[in-house]
Amino acid sequence: MRRRGNRFKARTDRDRALHDFDLDVRTRRLNRQRSRASLLWLMRICLAVVIVATLGASLRWIYRQVFIEDTEFRVQRFMVESDGDISESEVSEITGVAMGSPLMSIDLEAVCRRLEAVPSVRSAKVERELPGTLKFSILENQPLAWLSCPPHGIRPYAEGGYLLTGEGLLMQCSRSSQLHRALPVIEVFQIPPPADGIQIPGDGIKVALLLLKQNEEAFPAMADMLPQSVRLKTPFSLSCRYANNMEVTYGLKDLDRALKDLKLIMEVARNVGKKLATVNLLASRNIPVTYFQAEEQPRAALRATPVLPLAAPDSLPVASPKLSSILNRD
Repeated sequence: MRRRGNRFKARTDRDRALHDFDLDVRTRRLNRQRSRASLLWLMRICLAVVIVATLGASLRWIYRQVFIEDTEFRVQRFMVESDGDISESEVSEITGVAMGSPLMSIDLEAVCRRLEAVPSVRSAKVERELPGTLKFSILENQPLAWLSCPPHGIRPYAEGGYLLTGEGLLMQCSRSSQLHRALPVIEVFQIPPPADGIQIPGDGIKVALLLLKQNEEAFPAMADMLPQSVRLKTPFSLSCRYANNMEVTYGLKDLDRALKDLKLIMEVARNVGKKLATVNLLASRNIPVTYFQAEEQPRAALRATPVLPLAAPDSLPVASPKLSSILNRD
């Protein structure tokens, strides 16, 4: 029994050793297979990288030869679409893009930023049109009036003067066009030193610009009611001279009421066949007005005879009942 047990133990030890050897052989074989597979994948990856790099370099070379070096794909024409009067030469100067520049190498976003940095440009869009056209779509800030400021030596209607947008933004005029010469003038006396692109502070400028906008709505298609100049006379009032040489004084508040009163007064004056010389709309009641005399020309507005002064009512000419009710409302 003892011999049989020793024999069985020896056989078990041998079988275990053979089993361990077989496992070791299999493990080494698997490791070699895995190493070969890893090496194969690494070679494939390196080959793919080489192919991609070669293809990229080839494409860059082809792109450069076709779109950069080829003279056909250079800027040959500017196409400028604008709601203002900006010219192609101004666009070229602002953007720094010259004729003959490689079309495909132009940074369109940078060109847009340069354009929109100009105070007269509200927004811009730039596109390429092959083979050689650069297209600009520009929305400009439209000027509403000229700025006049005698203390700073600023005069209207001249190159180098300043234009005002509806938002009160200053734009220096590089060239005076026919459209610019038709704009009214806003005259101020106390503002900071003006500069291109700044916003003028103060309620006076805002009200003057608002008056120009609302006046156009109140008197559409009336050439004689086009404002010629707006002057900020005091901190609480401004005066507007119209194309018919009538001068109207407004307060800095309640423009809607003032324009409605002006329309009523003009209608009554027209009905009685008189021409208004001055109207003072600072007052909401007992509004003082003067008329041009029949023999006077509109240029003699300052010599107009007042017919509705606030004092000595017995010496006044008799006004029509309708006019009296408008100017002396309860």
